[in-house]
Amino acid sequence: MISKKSVGAAVLAATIALLAPTGQAGAESMDGSENLICFAESTSHCQYGGRCENLRAAELDLPRFFRLDFTAMTVSRKTGEDTERSSKIASLTHSEDGLLLQGTDEGLGWTLMVAPDGDMSVSATRAGETFVIFGACASS
Repeated sequence: MISKKSVGAAVLAATIALLAPTGQAGAESMDGSENLICFAESTSHCQYGGRCENLRAAELDLPRFFRLDFTAMTVSRKTGEDTERSSKIASLTHSEDGLLLQGTDEGLGWTLMVAPDGDMSVSATRAGETFVIFGACASS
C-alpha cells in the first residue's frame, strides 16, 4: 500500500504549487529561462499487473499546482499556509521537443517534460507502481 506522504513527495517531483497559470506561455519561456507554474489536469496511478486508475490529483495526495524554479533547480508546492515542500531537479535538458527535467525523491524516480506550447507530462515511478500526470505550464 502506498503512503500519502510518499505519493505526494513523489509527484511533488513535478508537482507542487502556488498560483494557477493564467494562460499558455510562449515557446521562448519554456526553455528554463523563466520559472513556471504547472497545473495537473489528469492523473493516473498504475500498479504491477496492469491495474491503472484515473484519479483526481487530490485522491492521490498530489498537488494540482506546482512551481518549477530554475534558479534554485527545484520543483515545489505549498503544503500548508506557510510551508513548502520541494524536490531537487537533478537533470535539465533542452531539445526541440521541449524541456526535460529529472530527479528522485523518497524512493521515486521522476521525469517531467514541458513542450514548447506549455503542455506538460510527468511520470514518477518505483518498483511496482507508476504515477502519470498530464497538464500545462505557464510563466510565473
